[in-house]
Amino acid sequence: MKNISRVLLFLLLITGPAHSRVLKLGIDAELIGEASMPIFHGEIFIPVGENRQIFTGPYTLKIAAAEKSAGLYQLSIDLIGLGPDFKFYSFDLELSPKENTLVPNMPVKKDISANFKIVLLDDTGNVNNGIYPLADTSLWSISPSIHYQTHWIRGSLIDFFWNMKMGYLENIYNRFRESFQLSVSDRIDIYFHPEPTDQVFIDPEKNYSILPSSPRIDLIYGHYIDAISPVPGAELLIYRLWGYGPRWMVAGLANYYLDNNLTLRNFKDSLDKNRLIKNLADESWVRSDTGAVVCGSFVNWLLSIHSQSEFINLYKTSTSLDFIKIFRDIYGIDFDEVIDDYLIFMRNYQPSPQELGYYASVYFGQNNINRALPYYRELAEMDSDDRLINLNYLATCLFWLGQYSQADSVYDIMLRLGGRKPEVLYMKGDIQLALGRTNDGKRLFLESYNGGFATAGVKLVSILLDQGKIDSASVFSQKLAESAGQLLENLIEKGRLMRIRNQPCDSIMTQAAARALSSGMQSPEDPRPYFAAGKAFAIMKDYGKAMENLDIAYFLEINPYFQSSVLLETGRVRDLTGDRPGAEDYYRRVISSPGGQYQKSLAEKYIRAPYAPGN
Repeated sequence: MKNISRVLLFLLLITGPAHSRVLKLGIDAELIGEASMPIFHGEIFIPVGENRQIFTGPYTLKIAAAEKSAGLYQLSIDLIGLGPDFKFYSFDLELSPKENTLVPNMPVKKDISANFKIVLLDDTGNVNNGIYPLADTSLWSISPSIHYQTHWIRGSLIDFFWNMKMGYLENIYNRFRESFQLSVSDRIDIYFHPEPTDQVFIDPEKNYSILPSSPRIDLIYGHYIDAISPVPGAELLIYRLWGYGPRWMVAGLANYYLDNNLTLRNFKDSLDKNRLIKNLADESWVRSDTGAVVCGSFVNWLLSIHSQSEFINLYKTSTSLDFIKIFRDIYGIDFDEVIDDYLIFMRNYQPSPQELGYYASVYFGQNNINRALPYYRELAEMDSDDRLINLNYLATCLFWLGQYSQADSVYDIMLRLGGRKPEVLYMKGDIQLALGRTNDGKRLFLESYNGGFATAGVKLVSILLDQGKIDSASVFSQKLAESAGQLLENLIEKGRLMRIRNQPCDSIMTQAAARALSSGMQSPEDPRPYFAAGKAFAIMKDYGKAMENLDIAYFLEINPYFQSSVLLETGRVRDLTGDRPGAEDYYRRVISSPGGQYQKSLAEKYIRAPYAPGN
């Protein structure tokens, strides 16, 4: 498992203050009209003497807890409505463990109100306030973008991917602003939590929460949970500017710019008119992943056929209890007729290459390779002028996912269609290494180098050094002086060769490390500069800095082939420091990883005999 980088491990050692008494509250809300409907269920932890906020749909509940006597607690509850007026109500309630109480019914629209039930589930736990206390400014960084005020833990994943992720969120925010006038003058506070926390309420199914009145978003972003999407921000803007409306309209518009139609193709034949109408009125279904996709697809289609003003009017005048009845008054057509038309559209829907290409590039750009892969696969099968480009992306996705044999087949197609281009030969050479065909890889690298791709020559030198063929590596390295002399990779392999021969190399390696770290400053999300810097520092025998940079490289790397390369290099550094058990542990991790066979063969070699430069 990956954790925050070792150089920043101090973050993991910090524990927040444990409170003497923490209340675990269960909160349920439902709409009440001619019928009733559950609209929210959640659990929240509130330390005695503090307050917490939780958004339920029509209202945000701000709850402060105080202990009146043993086993009896007073809850001071502020209920904050939605925009644009944010009506405010306050109540004081008393509660004992396992006891539940009702907040007086709160107005929503016309004859529809909201009912809230609060139950004290537990008051005996010492729930930790999180290992990243929100009040600890030494841990949290703050930085504004155009529409967001971002908060994140220093050294966590978002610290490296901030530019990439915020660029995407700002792009979609601008599209909502231009198309739907959804925008606010205040920046939205957005907190990126590296792991689940009890400090704030975060929906355990969605991994995010919003507070429209603040305005604030809390979400989880790490290696195993990535809740960053345009949806939380769009939901917040809808509730803040338009107030409360049917949940399917919120979910549908918030998902408007996502690949809903493409996703829905997988089960569009199972869409049933009567079941769909029933589901759209069921807020629990709408909150599901399937519900979000269907609502996003339906709202996108609805707004392409009917006016935006009709949509906003329906939203502002109805709820999930009565939108079907009100729909005809606004649209001039029954809701079930609209569903008929939508289902006809979906059953005949075929994506355009432009649509596939847009979402493939979005997911690829966000490092969501699993989502990009199927779209590039479809694009690569199309006979178009961009086929070679799409084949290249497809092969890259397969390589990054460790599907080496499939990637190899795609490169064969590229070589057949586009000729033996040096860059493609180089990439196919990497695949041969991953498959354990080192000699085939060397032949491809040589052909690529002879075709003018200098990086392939550097790769050959690296392989020769790995194989202990120092003289051959030296001869070939001299050939690279003109074509690849200033390539960062070439400087590192040159320094590696000089160290093997006990020649002074610190000057060259200092230059290489500086260039690598400068590149890392420009693209902090890219693991390659840190990997290069780690190798440069290791050659200079600055093993502390080598480990720091290799640790960051592994923290950021998602490609299993290069992950195993980083692990292998880390094992080498451990060997060079005399930490044989630590080195062997890294080599075993390489062997058990989904990385390439080339790295595994070297790891097996170093388990048999410790690594030393030149062996």
